Amino acid sequence: MGQTGHEMYASGVGRDRLLKSFHSGRLSDFASFVGEPGGTCLSVGCGTGVFETEYISDSFDTIYAVEPKRNRIEAVDGESVVPIQAASPPVPFEHESFDCIVAAGVVEHIQDERGFIEAAYDSLNPTGEIYLTIPIEVGVGGFLRHLGRCYVDPTNEAIPDGKRRYFDYTTDELRKRVPREKHARRHRYYNYTYLLDDVRERFGDVEVRGWPFAPTRLPNLIYFVSAKKA
Repeated sequence: MGQTGHEMYASGVGRDRLLKSFHSGRLSDFASFVGEPGGTCLSVGCGTGVFETEYISDSFDTIYAVEPKRNRIEAVDGESVVPIQAASPPVPFEHESFDCIVAAGVVEHIQDERGFIEAAYDSLNPTGEIYLTIPIEVGVGGFLRHLGRCYVDPTNEAIPDGKRRYFDYTTDELRKRVPREKHARRHRYYNYTYLLDDVRERFGDVEVRGWPFAPTRLPNLIYFVSAKKA
């Protein structure tokens, strides 16, 4: 007898399918957000290269895909994708080497996010652009992310700082309780406001778009961010 829908999604297979659907939707929409700038791109934290080979390979002439873990970088395989094992920051390239830098699901795992933004700025040509995804960890969107994480990983149910984090934190409270250097396991305490300040301080023409429900007023789970060096 086959599984019911509830039983399927309560199983490991169901959780894997849900997670895969979430990430494929996120990557597809982020690729549309990036568009087709052309030129040379640096993709930071590429993992096994799924985003680079399946979603943006036609958007650039060449993509340099950087990933610190050897087993992941060895799996990258794409005609216009050049895999490089390296950590970032620093960005392991010369000054003004790229037309575009992308980082999908990466910045929340970087301890020195300010250093990453500085290195990215230095590595872009004078008219270059940067594209980032940033998880929303507060407000209703943050609460929905928390529920999703608990569903995918039932062993990890703790709510950091209690439910106030999701419903009535002010920005000042968030900064006080979640300082820049406080990165806990699986970025549960990630505070995106610092990174947005860094981007706005260094770059111009910054666009922040919520996902997946922008431009509606429904709560979003992720921010897509773009900015220009010029």
